[in-house]
Amino acid sequence: MKLANARADRDTFTSKASELARQLALAGIAIVWIFKTDKPDGPSVPRDLLTPTLFIIVALALDFLHYVYGGAAWSFFHWKKEQREKVDEDAEFKAPTPINWPTNVFYWGKLIAVGVAYALLLRYVYRQLFF
Repeated sequence: MKLANARADRDTFTSKASELARQLALAGIAIVWIFKTDKPDGPSVPRDLLTPTLFIIVALALDFLHYVYGGAAWSFFHWKKEQREKVDEDAEFKAPTPINWPTNVFYWGKLIAVGVAYALLLRYVYRQLFF
C-alpha cells in the first residue's frame, strides 16, 4: 500500500463520518422536538433534553469550524506557496504538521459531541418508554 492510498482511504472515511455526524445532529434536533411539550406561552423542551441539545449545537458548531478552518488554513498555505514563495505547480514540498491540528480537534470534537448527545438522548427515550 502506498501512503497516497492510505490518505485517500482516510479522506473517504472522515468525510463520510462528518456527513453522518451532521445528519445525526440534525436528526437529534428532530428527536428533541418530538418530545417537546406545548405550553400556553409556546413549546417547551423537557429539562432532561437540554444537555443533549447543547451537545448537538456544539457538534454543529464544531462541524462548521472544521470546514471553515480547514478551508482557510489550506487556502492561506496555497497562497503562500504560490504567491510568496513562487513554488512551481509541479514542485514537491511538505506541509507543516501543525496545519491540521485544529482541524483534527474540530473533527474529533464533533464526533464526540454527537456521541454524547445520542447517549443522553437514548437514556431519555429509554426512561420514557420503560419507566
